[in-house]
Amino acid sequence: MICSANEIGLENIIPCAADEVMDLDKSVQGLTLNRQLKPGQNLANALGLNDVIIELDNKSITHRPDLWNHYGVARELSVIYESKLKPFSFCHAGSNCHRQFLAVSASQGKRSRNKFGMTIHIEDKKFCPRYIGCAVKNIKIAPSPMWLQKSLEAVGMRSINNIVDITNYVMLDLGEPMHAFDSSKVKSQKSKLNNEASGIIIRPAKKGEKITTLDGVERKLDETMLVIADEKKPIALAGIMGGLDSGVDENTTEIILEAANFDAVNIRKTSQKLNVRTEASNRFEKRLDPEIAWLGMQKALQLIKKILPEAEIGEVVDINYAKPADIKIKISHDFIENRMGQKINYKEVKDILERLGFEIVTSNKRQVTSEYLIKVLSWRATGDIDCPEDIVEEVARIYGYNNLTDQPIHLSLTKPVYQKDQELVVKTKEFLALNAGLNEIFNYPWASEIYLKKLGQNGKMIELANPPIDDNKWLQKSLIPNLIKNIEDNLRYLDEFGIFELSRVYNVDKTEPKMLSGALVVDKNRDAFFETKGIIENLFGNLRITDYALSPYGGSPAGRQITKFLENYLNNEKCLAVLAGEKQIGWLGELKKDIYSQFNFKNRNICLWEINFDELVDAAKKMPAVKYIPLPQFPAVVRDLAFELDWKVRWADISFVILNLIQDPVINEIEFLSEFDLGSKKSVAFR
Repeated sequence: MICSANEIGLENIIPCAADEVMDLDKSVQGLTLNRQLKPGQNLANALGLNDVIIELDNKSITHRPDLWNHYGVARELSVIYESKLKPFSFCHAGSNCHRQFLAVSASQGKRSRNKFGMTIHIEDKKFCPRYIGCAVKNIKIAPSPMWLQKSLEAVGMRSINNIVDITNYVMLDLGEPMHAFDSSKVKSQKSKLNNEASGIIIRPAKKGEKITTLDGVERKLDETMLVIADEKKPIALAGIMGGLDSGVDENTTEIILEAANFDAVNIRKTSQKLNVRTEASNRFEKRLDPEIAWLGMQKALQLIKKILPEAEIGEVVDINYAKPADIKIKISHDFIENRMGQKINYKEVKDILERLGFEIVTSNKRQVTSEYLIKVLSWRATGDIDCPEDIVEEVARIYGYNNLTDQPIHLSLTKPVYQKDQELVVKTKEFLALNAGLNEIFNYPWASEIYLKKLGQNGKMIELANPPIDDNKWLQKSLIPNLIKNIEDNLRYLDEFGIFELSRVYNVDKTEPKMLSGALVVDKNRDAFFETKGIIENLFGNLRITDYALSPYGGSPAGRQITKFLENYLNNEKCLAVLAGEKQIGWLGELKKDIYSQFNFKNRNICLWEINFDELVDAAKKMPAVKYIPLPQFPAVVRDLAFELDWKVRWADISFVILNLIQDPVINEIEFLSEFDLGSKKSVAFR
């Protein structure tokens, strides 16, 4: 099949119509094929496109900004393969490039200018610690030479024109994003102070300021974004994308070339706010070495002079506020060996570190030292290397992880410690979830102010310094407010359910007891109170706690009074104190009906309970160990009794008196049977 260039991806090298077939013997985009072509010849060889492309996984270099360029990768490979790295060469023998690229330092003030009248002014040196500019005249915009086009296309970048291609080539070669402005589009005016022409200004954007970027999109800016501007308007988003109004086009004859260093965090935040990511922003947000800005400028000027010999290059203006990298790491040889897990020769460590570009300050060439003082050079001092462990990693990876010998892990095994508390947590949760059929819930440790007010829970509480939202600014001192919210949320989907939570509460006296709390939600025809009472009694039985009681508030022998906190939302007629021995450790009670309307709990019976779990664990620990007791030789004898009593006498009081009066181990259980109405009095039967 005869294919057009468009069909096989060669449209940039062989421009043609959609259905046109080109004669390859003719010139192709300025490239004359100085070889005889024959039918059947390999097309890649014929066009000089037979190249080898090495593709690196981005994840492997994402934290290594020094590897986001070809020279950085070459430097890394030279270390791995122990081959010599070719140094940068910007000048040929006998050339006057040191005069062409003469830098003008700005040690005093914030402005600097060159002989072409170009000035640079940095307003925010934190977000832009270094900015290098150079004016270049007598420029002719044209297609790039074929070698440059092929180089860019090989790595997936489209050729645009010679100047733009040079900036992209430098970014890929050295890792320094660059940009070229059309000087005629950079507006300037005379300064009232010193009557000099102004040019490039690096400043924060003004509120509501707008810029149309090279992709044709108008973007609204705010004061947190850094821009490159002239005296009237922004001409580029710093470190991200140039402006459409100042870009290089076919009529450009003079440019301002930019190489800079920008704050990584600011570039990343601006890129996220504007939802724009570019090759430049991807590199700047990794925190680039300020020194490569100078290398990038030299490389770009060299390429301009090579491609456009007639170009007039002005003096380079370098405004540099960046502090030189000064990271020194002290590390011992023993530390390296211990972390690697094996012995390694001192000379080999020293050789690896020096090949990687580190400078060993305290190195003694004649004598082996036990410690190293290592100076980290600029391209690795961008947050990549800053502690002894980083040095160990560098040595180990170049030494070769495959060369590290396998060693068994030495551990001292100890007998597991029996944890009674943890066992009780598991038993409690298993009983409530599996036996009682409740669902465990997990809430955040803060309480909603809306629910606190509805429940009258407005006592002293601990306030969060940085609450997630204003409504949740109090640490919970009870689990009930969040349980009420859980009930309200679940009633949208379920008619009946039970929930429980085991979590800590936070009191103003700095105590943090662990509380066990729950709720049972049933239909209005069921009695949630007695069902909940049964759950709590069975919980104590499951934990083998026998010294407990469920006592009414107000009428118990201990004289307990219902607290105002509970009085606000519990039914006084159906409210019990939970006792372990003589100590109250919790409560259970039915929710007041007049509160139902606040939470839309219509046609439901709801019972709540809360127990101090730490006190529950202490009660369980005090119980005697379980012992085997043989079955009784004789069957049990039961006797039913009934007493005529006043209505004010409660079964809890009767049980309390009997248990205290009868100290006979023969009697092992007292069980309530029934209560009958006798008019002015009642009959209470028990077994």
